[in-house]
Amino acid sequence: MPKVSIIIPVFNMEAFLPRCLDSILGQSFRDVEIVAVDDCSTDGSVGVLESYQAADPRVKVVEHPVNRGTMWARESGIESATGDYFLFVDPDDAIRPETCSISLEKAVKEDADLVVFGYEHVLLDGSSEVSYQRLPYGSTAHDVIKALLSGDSQCSLSAKLFRRDLVESYNHLHIAGYIRSQDAAAMCIISPHVKKACMVDSPFYIYYQVSGSATNKRMSVKALENIMWTNTFRLESVREYDDLRSEAEGFCAHVLFNMVKNGYDRKVVRDLAKKNNLWRFVSPKSLIRNIGPRKAITYWLVTHVDGVASVVYSHKSN
Repeated sequence: MPKVSIIIPVFNMEAFLPRCLDSILGQSFRDVEIVAVDDCSTDGSVGVLESYQAADPRVKVVEHPVNRGTMWARESGIESATGDYFLFVDPDDAIRPETCSISLEKAVKEDADLVVFGYEHVLLDGSSEVSYQRLPYGSTAHDVIKALLSGDSQCSLSAKLFRRDLVESYNHLHIAGYIRSQDAAAMCIISPHVKKACMVDSPFYIYYQVSGSATNKRMSVKALENIMWTNTFRLESVREYDDLRSEAEGFCAHVLFNMVKNGYDRKVVRDLAKKNNLWRFVSPKSLIRNIGPRKAITYWLVTHVDGVASVVYSHKSN
């Protein structure tokens, strides 16, 4: 059985798959398997996967009979994987050659079921930025959740090594009908069950910005509602940690404020927040405490008083 299973959800990624697969097959640690789940691609993705499978027995291809979405594909990958540890890599991204060897060594040495590491963000113009995931509060589930809420660690499944039982026991990570923020919801499900976490201070995961990707498009109202729901889910997931309530409220306050600041219709933001019961969590006191009085007042005016939004946006564009 392989030590590490690397799960790739695939949908119409023919152009990027070779870069991703080569980075995984080029790992200095060889005891890995690739579980690539094709979610009914209509381009040549399956052909690319099959050619790699024919050339290297470590590549396993799973095909969905119908398109079900990224998180469903990851769950199919989890069901088919046989490794002791899991990595999740998106098909348009890559990982550095030492990713598996160093993160696995750290997991075994620390007896950790979660290892986090950093990102290199490669932008469209070819420049790159490095960011790190930190665990500044400790190694318990409580500490991991606090790091996610504070932004020290990212609410994504990528750039993390998971011990099999941590993910397998909580495999139902998809949320029916929701297409955005699925990773954040999955981390809300997984994090409370972490026994011990540790970090590697290296940018092993290479995230490539891709023109036309979902992350570069203006979000629809449905996508905004997905994010609202996920934040309500995040608040509910920390209910047993009374001391983290403030961090959770602050996280949600920032999300709502940024939606308004970035020009989304204030009535849409307000109505979606109410629909998802997020409004009651982000009180005026919470706003002032977590984003400061000036932002809190601006946010309240824009979302509650007609005509203020156009003044704020006009001032911002000048």
